Amino acid sequence: MPITKHNFIVHDVKDLANVIREAFLIAKEGRPGPVLIDIPKDVTAAKTEFTPVDVSKLKPQHPSKVNFPKKEQIQKVAELINKSERPFIYAGGGVIPSEAYKELKELAEKANIPVAMSLMGKAAFPNKHKLSCGMIGMHGTYAANTACDKSDLLLAIGCRFSDRVIGDPSRFAENSTIIQFDIDPAEINKMIDVDNALIGNIKDVLKELLPLVNKKKESEWNKQVEEWKKTVPQAYSVKRDLTPKFIFECVNSKVKEDTIVTTEVGQHQMWTAQFYDFTEPRTFLTSGGLGTMGYGTGAAIGAQFANPKKTVVHFAGDGSFRMNCNELATIQHYELPIIIVVLDNHALGNVRMWQTLFYEKRYSNTTLDFGPEWTTLASAYGIKGYHVKNEKEFEAAFDEALKSGKPAVIDAEIFLDEMVLPMIPPGKPIDFMMLDIKD
Repeated sequence: MPITKHNFIVHDVKDLANVIREAFLIAKEGRPGPVLIDIPKDVTAAKTEFTPVDVSKLKPQHPSKVNFPKKEQIQKVAELINKSERPFIYAGGGVIPSEAYKELKELAEKANIPVAMSLMGKAAFPNKHKLSCGMIGMHGTYAANTACDKSDLLLAIGCRFSDRVIGDPSRFAENSTIIQFDIDPAEINKMIDVDNALIGNIKDVLKELLPLVNKKKESEWNKQVEEWKKTVPQAYSVKRDLTPKFIFECVNSKVKEDTIVTTEVGQHQMWTAQFYDFTEPRTFLTSGGLGTMGYGTGAAIGAQFANPKKTVVHFAGDGSFRMNCNELATIQHYELPIIIVVLDNHALGNVRMWQTLFYEKRYSNTTLDFGPEWTTLASAYGIKGYHVKNEKEFEAAFDEALKSGKPAVIDAEIFLDEMVLPMIPPGKPIDFMMLDIKD
């Protein structure tokens, strides 16, 4: 019970079909979550008649309680938005399953409110939109973190205030009135004490809120946020043979907007969120909760099966890709045209980066100066492999892989000590950003 949203044990095979239907309904309604079905051996061996049912007409027998705010509560929030001089939206992963991205965009545009996204909220708001400030938090943009800190009203929509966003809880948006929008009452005041909360399905809540919000023109606040966007780490302009920034921008420029991008966990994951311009929801699959290395290859396989006509690009670090590179056998067997880009710095880059910054370069068990050699491994599975060391080679390899319509592995050599910047050290406030690292 502490782990799952609900769980069942099936005692009679005649109940099995209905239990499975019920489990799927519970998993999807309200705040999505895992449901366990315990099926004993005698039930798996028994036989019964199966009768198809129109599941679209079914309702859960054990529904999650979903509240909806009163009209007075929504009116009060609208008044706060209308009076605010420096409003800011922090959008999280909850916007996507609630399919509230249209309403989020309408709210931002109507009241001219800058928007930042958590890692799991990426693709909930178009990255190229004028009001977008990019990602917020530990590796968020200078504009996103600064605007959050300087705002007078923070609308936290579908987010859980994770430690990777808020840093020091006592200093997070300390001068703001914080309003939290969430479907789950348990998330309210869990990490951050908020001034107001609208509990309910975000899409429905925003629909009720939108008519009450006044239309606003561009203000001095918007102009200030635009100025903050100009502050970027100088490290990303350093010229090298091949940089993460070039890799992501190159791929982004060559694929369609509905391309599905998956990642493993580590530096490459943060670079994906920073440099890839997501414009459509459900095009970014990443592990942002438990941060599971090895997640992405399986996610890419599932995404390609579910969307056979779409391009799937999987970004991996050489550390994470070791976790399940054996799934190349599955990719080859089903002829899935997944393009895997391995950002290869021969290290567990994220841990090495922390050892550099916080442990006086005492490197321990983070160097991966041994096999496998990725193109040889790909070849062993019958997949085309490319080993590239500069921009020209990478672009040519990606073009060929994309045109082929077949699975491919691109081993892209990058600098060993490439950093993910900006960075907020653990426990520091959101305005304490390391923009550039000097020896």
